[in-house]
Amino acid sequence: MHLFGKPKAKAPTPSDAIAKLKDSEQMLSKRQAFIQTKIDAEMAMIKKKLAAKDKKGAMTCMKRKKLYEGSVDQLEKMTINIQTQIITLEGAAVNVEAFQANKMFVDGMKKVHGDLTVDKVEEQLQDAQEQMDVQKEITDALANPLSTDVEDEDDLLAELEELEQEQMDEQLMNVNLTETTPLLPDAPSGEPAIAAAAGAPAMTDEERELAELEASMAMAT
Repeated sequence: MHLFGKPKAKAPTPSDAIAKLKDSEQMLSKRQAFIQTKIDAEMAMIKKKLAAKDKKGAMTCMKRKKLYEGSVDQLEKMTINIQTQIITLEGAAVNVEAFQANKMFVDGMKKVHGDLTVDKVEEQLQDAQEQMDVQKEITDALANPLSTDVEDEDDLLAELEELEQEQMDEQLMNVNLTETTPLLPDAPSGEPAIAAAAGAPAMTDEERELAELEASMAMAT
């Protein structure tokens, strides 16, 4: 119960206002079409009066036609005003919807981020980089070869070359002995070659040539 005055009317929503304006626009359009039929009728009457040489009657019809035409002009201006209001209201409603959508976006982003800040992100990225560096150091440490009591690799290489040289000298000596030793006569047919089996196997031409080549290369070095 209101003690003073009438209750305050509830403000219409943008949708209600737009709907009401569109109803008014439709009503004006129908009124304009109705008056246009009146104008067409007066025009036909004017032509009829003129054909009947009734100039006075034609003038009366002309005056009514002009009144109708003035009414149509007013209706057209009113229609344009209503259409402008509809476009403006629709634009405002779109702006409100866009603003509310933007507000929801902002609120949602705030909720997602929470207490997350740029400083915290940078600090976390720095920690992550430090952990990556630690992991790399651990990996490099595990990949290092284990130390042993074996002599230095250069010493081992020198010893290996010395053994190789001794082996080549021995092969060269065997080649020289083979060339200077006279060949024994062939054993009689049907008897086993005991002497040949007892000694070292004779080198083939290919083996002898290879041994000589290795010896000459060793002497060159």
